[in-house]
Amino acid sequence: MMLIHWISENVHWIFSGIGVFLLTGIITVVKLWSNRSRTNLKKLTEFYNDSEEFFKDSKFDRAIEVLDESINMLPRRKKREFSKYYKLHGKILNSQKKFSSAVDSLTKALEIDPADGEILHMRGYSHLNTSQYTNAIDDCTMALEFSQIASSYANGGYAYYRLGNLDVALKDYTCIIRLEPHRAHWYYRRADIYRDMGEKQNAISDYKIALEYDPDYYLAKDAKKSLGKLQQLVQ
Repeated sequence: MMLIHWISENVHWIFSGIGVFLLTGIITVVKLWSNRSRTNLKKLTEFYNDSEEFFKDSKFDRAIEVLDESINMLPRRKKREFSKYYKLHGKILNSQKKFSSAVDSLTKALEIDPADGEILHMRGYSHLNTSQYTNAIDDCTMALEFSQIASSYANGGYAYYRLGNLDVALKDYTCIIRLEPHRAHWYYRRADIYRDMGEKQNAISDYKIALEYDPDYYLAKDAKKSLGKLQQLVQ
C-alpha cells in the first residue's frame, strides 16, 4: 500500500523521467539513422561516379559490377534521383548489346521516374533491337512528349518501317532530317522507304545525298546497289 501511495504521489516525476529517457533514446536512434543515411548516400554517389568513369573507359563489366553494388544499397522507398542508377545500368547494357537486360533496368528506372524522356528513348532503342517494334514505337512517341531527342524520330520511324507502315516511317525520317540535315544515316533510311513506296526519283535523290555525306557508311554498299537498279529503271 505504501508503494502504491508513493507512486501515486510521484506519478508526474516518474513519467517525466521515463519520458525524458525515451525521448533521449529516440533522438539517439534518429541521429544514428541519419548519420548512416548520409554515409550510404555518400557511398552511393561515389559508386555512381566510379561507374560513370568505368563506362567512359569502356570497362563495362566493372561499371556494371559497381552499379549492382550501389543498387543493392538503395532504400526501399526510392526517390526520383535514384532512377539514374538504373538508367546508367540500362545505358551500359545497351552499349554491350544486352538489349533484353537493358529493358529490365530501364523499366525499373521508369517506375521511379516515368516522365524521363531520355530513359524512354533508351528503352525504345532496346525494344527496337529486340524486334519489339510496337513497344519501341510507344516508348519513342512518349519520349518525344517529354524530351525532344531527335533520334527518337529515327527509332520510331525504323520501327514503323519494319512493321510496313511506310507513310508514318517517312514522316518520322523527314522530321529528323529537318532537325539534323547533315547526317547520312537518315538519308540512307529514308531512301529505302522511298524505294519501297515506288518513289524512284526521291529514293535516288536521298541515296545520292547519303553517299555524298558518308560514302563509307555501313549502309553504303546496299545503297549503291539500290541506286544502280533505280537509275536503270528511270532511264
